[in-house]
Amino acid sequence: MTVSVLKEKILNAILIAERISGKKESLPILSCVLLRVEKNILVQATNLEAGVEIEVQGDVSKKGTIAVPVGVLSQT
Repeated sequence: MTVSVLKEKILNAILIAERISGKKESLPILSCVLLRVEKNILVQATNLEAGVEIEVQGDVSKKGTIAVPVGVLSQT
């Protein structure tokens, strides 16, 4: 997965997703943010009661999907 995006745009999306995902969830995957890169970048999060999907515009060179703990992304 290779993308080029403005830091401000992706950080805003991650901060919104951070509000939805739980930090002390019983299922570790619920404390992650899913980054799906296809035509655009999709930032997804859920806590099984609510979910969010944010589309961020950017230049995509290679497609891919990864789940990253929200704490890792929000500290950048």
